Amino acid sequence: MEDKKISEAVELLYKGGKMLSYHCPECNLPLFKYEEKIICPSCNVEYDELLEEKEVEEKKTKDVEVVEVKPDKLTPTSIEKNILILIEKLTIKAHNSESIAEINELLETINKALNILEKIRKIN
Repeated sequence: MEDKKISEAVELLYKGGKMLSYHCPECNLPLFKYEEKIICPSCNVEYDELLEEKEVEEKKTKDVEVVEVKPDKLTPTSIEKNILILIEKLTIKAHNSESIAEINELLETINKALNILEKIRKIN
């Protein structure tokens, strides 16, 4: 995820938008509810309605894969998977928070995790 995408998401939060637990099917960025619209800040796509609850649960099950990692078997791929899981958990926590300070702190942590992820991907 690029810094620009993160900045667009943060801007929506500052404007009073609410991060949803649903993700854009195109770019996988969390969707936001802002001014009674559901939008993807990255794709600038507006959604009329959210995915059916069943589809969302199936997507969550597929997306959040628990990866058991033993210290002697760390690889760039296993580290990447765990960082993605961490980002998913932090995103959910930010979504559920009502504290702007906490959301900002979580987004900063997500940004740091994304920077690490980018460096790992350059190794592969």
